[in-house]
Amino acid sequence: MKKYFGIIFAICILVFSALLIVLPKQDFSENENRYLEEFPNFNLDTLLDGSFMKDLEAYVQDHFPFRNLFVNVKSNVELSLGKTENNNVYIADNGYLIEKNEKTEEHRLDRIAMIISNLSKSAKNVNTTVMIVPTSITINAKHLPKYAIEYSEVDRINHIYSKAENCTTIDMMSRLDELNQSGTQVYYKLDHHWTTRAAYEAYTSYIESIKGNVLPLSDFKEEVVTEDFYGTTYSKANLYNLQPDKITTYTNTNNIFEIHYIKLNETTDSFYNKEYLAKKDKYAMFLNGNQELIKINNKTINSDKNLLIIKDSYANCFVPFVANNFKTTHVIDPRYYAKSISEYIEENNIDEVLFLYNMHTLATDQGIFNIK
Repeated sequence: MKKYFGIIFAICILVFSALLIVLPKQDFSENENRYLEEFPNFNLDTLLDGSFMKDLEAYVQDHFPFRNLFVNVKSNVELSLGKTENNNVYIADNGYLIEKNEKTEEHRLDRIAMIISNLSKSAKNVNTTVMIVPTSITINAKHLPKYAIEYSEVDRINHIYSKAENCTTIDMMSRLDELNQSGTQVYYKLDHHWTTRAAYEAYTSYIESIKGNVLPLSDFKEEVVTEDFYGTTYSKANLYNLQPDKITTYTNTNNIFEIHYIKLNETTDSFYNKEYLAKKDKYAMFLNGNQELIKINNKTINSDKNLLIIKDSYANCFVPFVANNFKTTHVIDPRYYAKSISEYIEENNIDEVLFLYNMHTLATDQGIFNIK
């Protein structure tokens, strides 16, 4: 019997080796949203220092025949055995994949508050508002698996708010929680972003805080642009049998916009680049993904007010709402913008500044420290 098992095993090795050679190779994994390893360069140096064999092993792992099937089976077997997380993603109830959060040191929170305060103080005669958004792990805590570790985002948000001087702060926790309790989906199940419906709630909160005119949701044309959205947490969790999300857009046809993507040197009249709907990163349809600087002119509004949003990607689906209330909306992502934002505020006659970030970005990303 051992002899037959040996023969079968040898045949399997030969078959899979042959398939590895002859099957077409992918450069990019749609499921994992990453580029796969290329075949390593072979020479005497890479062979002797061991790097060739290490890179070859990574190449074989990435291009192994029927790899997605085996990865999915492995993940589901582990799930059936009681595993509750994979690649820092919790396998939660109701189809949610929720990214784990990490503990944030107090000195980092203090430094963030200081950056916001300093910019606010330098922007004289400009109203500065801070909106820090909790993520799915906070709003959807009831769906987390038992014994999941959750570091309080509310405490961290309140810590920054208490230290941020000369600013108006907006509490999105209670508002999003109320929306969630009403049965409205606040976060995508397979992605870390909030939904456009949640972004409208944030728009309402912000415009109310500056005593502006909130446009009712009925002023916007609602359109489900895809029901096949597999996002970032899906890519990390390696579970390929979950139901995808849908993405909904809201368009106010009463206003005409010119959206200028400065680095791309492109101008369009739509906030949504639907070419991304044919790609894995469908959320990038909002504002063409993460751009360092965008200028949006509202050609129909009777106002001369200018808004600057300093943001992460949560703002991308928020901008199509708030741009309706300003003559010009400027959008800066500090992760990519290297110039002085203080000088930008002065040069562009900014009236309102809004910091809009989710707490996970503030806890992990270095982009906000580029602000000067």
